[in-house]
Amino acid sequence: MENKARLHVLDTSVLVHDPEALNNYPGGHVAIPLFVVMELDDLKTSPRHEVATPARIASRKIVELQQYGSLNNPKGVTNPHNGTTVYIIGGESFSSLKDSASSRKMDLLILGSALELQKRFENFRVVMVSRDVNLRILADSQGLGTDAYELDRVQESDIPRGWATYDGDPSDLLVEGFTFTGKNLAPNEFLRCEDHIVRMKKDKLSPVAKTFRNTGITPRNTEQRMAMDLLMDPSVNLVTLLGISGTGKTISALGAALAQLDKTYDRIILSKPVVAMGKDLGYLPGDQGEKLAPWMLSFQDNLDQLISTDNDNQGRKGSKEKTWEQLFHAKKMEMQPLHSIRGRSISRAFIIVDEVQNISPHEVKTVVSRAAMGTKVVLCGDPDQIDDSYLDKFTNGLVHAATASYGSPIAGTVTLTEGVRSPLAELAATRF
Repeated sequence: MENKARLHVLDTSVLVHDPEALNNYPGGHVAIPLFVVMELDDLKTSPRHEVATPARIASRKIVELQQYGSLNNPKGVTNPHNGTTVYIIGGESFSSLKDSASSRKMDLLILGSALELQKRFENFRVVMVSRDVNLRILADSQGLGTDAYELDRVQESDIPRGWATYDGDPSDLLVEGFTFTGKNLAPNEFLRCEDHIVRMKKDKLSPVAKTFRNTGITPRNTEQRMAMDLLMDPSVNLVTLLGISGTGKTISALGAALAQLDKTYDRIILSKPVVAMGKDLGYLPGDQGEKLAPWMLSFQDNLDQLISTDNDNQGRKGSKEKTWEQLFHAKKMEMQPLHSIRGRSISRAFIIVDEVQNISPHEVKTVVSRAAMGTKVVLCGDPDQIDDSYLDKFTNGLVHAATASYGSPIAGTVTLTEGVRSPLAELAATRF
């Protein structure tokens, strides 16, 4: 059986997780049960944009196959660009379609379609591909092959740390023309030895400063110094900061943004995915700002530390506003919901997106592609704290962005490991 060619049956969970999944089997054979198409149609109107958007994209990918032939063709439709043959299966009888609409039998109907497919194509080994472990168990119990969809999974060894360690004399790093023989450093990768740090910048090693003026940030360790070096460099348009909570990712990004406001950038844009941890509070009343307020508190906590809130000392006696609130009212700082960023072209802005581990690679691509000339994008997150049920440590948008951008002269990554918030916060982040 193992010598047979595989025919991969993709369920709804795969296409919602990765709407490009159809293109990830070049030269292979892929089947989409009609019941999956029906589920995608239902999900297109989901209030959860992180589900609705990929459902719409996956539906479009299936419709695009019609230009190469009829989806009713029993021999399938072959995409000439990648050689993949796609079959739309199931729903042979109207009664089965009716049953699927009247009760929650979709998983069994999808499984039934795969079993019928095995009878129809005895020369193939039919494999049920799903992110749903229970559906894979059911498929295996019926004699079908099963796969957990992992084609978009980043290998742990491929996730860049952003820096290498030099074991020699620290003073070597200060010698002009010094080259590191341990490995080839990528553009914007750092080399550290004790408290000496250099960065590969324009084909040569450049020293990293210990202090950064006007940021309100005093780096507490070498990792924060490396992060600030990238954040304060306008030639680095994309910065990804990975690390456990409490390592200073968000406050470093905000400090760098404020220091460059009205000099290099015209405004600061703050965003993060609206993903609840555990049970949420349901729909919140108010305008966009009021609805986003609970999710934006992490930014506000950091702004309180960076910007004086003593209005008397700022010459604003009698004002009830915090200083950073006035930045919002002056349109120098704004909150941007991720679901409404599509279609925008954002120039001369410093964009900070927090909790990026909770958005998909497709959503990250959408965010970064909104950057026009003069815009910097900073992506922050902890790959070990995933609140989205469709993502994990190696499939989320943060690790994809860090891995895909590694080696670009306009991108840089730093992985931060030292907690600085408090001993208790570090205990929770590393041991709980």
